[in-house]
Amino acid sequence: MAWRLTGDRAAALLAWAAAAGPPVFFYAFFLYTEVPSALCLAACLNLLLGAPGVVGAGIAALLASFLPWLHVKMIPAAAALGVVALVRLRGRERAVFVMVAGTMALADLAYYRHVFGQWTPLALYGGVLPEAARSSAVSAVLGFLLDRSFGLLPHAPVFLIALLGLAPIAARARQDAWPHVLVGLAVLAPILTWRMWWGGQCPPGRFLVPLVPVLASALAVRAAQPVVGLARWRGPLLALGLALAAFMASDPGGLMMLNRGNRPTRVWAALSGEAPVGHYLPSMTLPDATDWGVALVWVAALGALIVLDGLARDRRELDELFRGLALPVLLLLAVGAGVDVWARLP
Repeated sequence: MAWRLTGDRAAALLAWAAAAGPPVFFYAFFLYTEVPSALCLAACLNLLLGAPGVVGAGIAALLASFLPWLHVKMIPAAAALGVVALVRLRGRERAVFVMVAGTMALADLAYYRHVFGQWTPLALYGGVLPEAARSSAVSAVLGFLLDRSFGLLPHAPVFLIALLGLAPIAARARQDAWPHVLVGLAVLAPILTWRMWWGGQCPPGRFLVPLVPVLASALAVRAAQPVVGLARWRGPLLALGLALAAFMASDPGGLMMLNRGNRPTRVWAALSGEAPVGHYLPSMTLPDATDWGVALVWVAALGALIVLDGLARDRRELDELFRGLALPVLLLLAVGAGVDVWARLP
């Protein structure tokens, strides 16, 4: 997928390395549906973006149809892949896709009718989503990105560069990147307002795992552009996430990959000295005013970093800031001071 978008071999390899690292790496140790969902989504989209032929169209339909069977939250993603197929396929390819996908959809609904007595996947929840299960999309987004136990960036910081690649992909949405945008939004849609966006007792980034193929493609798009600003940190950020993942896997009995709600996070406790590392990261599962404050400190810091990245493309002196350690050290000191002085008083 990254190769199709960029034509850049180095960027595609970086995308593959990031996709094979955290959070996908964590789920190699557990039985969850998210990694099979990510594989089905990536394989289906990759087939549809090429010239699949009749057999390939049937396989793509099966891959898209597996998603609702793996988890009900993947139904919008399956529907988005169906839209991509209807737009891109022609003739017999389209007919085969519709026939296979339609048969699988009917089988899925018949399963819920047989087991739960209702022709709807929401039969799991009594036919409708309970109102008590809904929450703020803002807290979910901040949690997905920054939560100390379940957030993407504390455990896989290389995806910060992927966030910068979302804008170029969106700009190409009318051309070749609209399937990536559509499928990515479909993965996010059902989980943004879900109260347990973190996924329960699980490793970090559970519900974002199916989004990793799209995020990795966005990372490749940004990495394929001129290497300035944050793109200079792609290697260290990738290595940092992989090193942290290896540390978390090094002691299986320590359960450092598993988290639950807003309880203290084991990996940060293991890495802490006198000052606990988790003190400087928010917990957005049940956030209080203090956690909102810590999250705002990080939003401000990352916002400043993104602004500097944008300016560095035109101003060489600002690009020089991304070459050494001064900028990341100052950024972390500023975050620490902001948390201690304003957000989370000692």
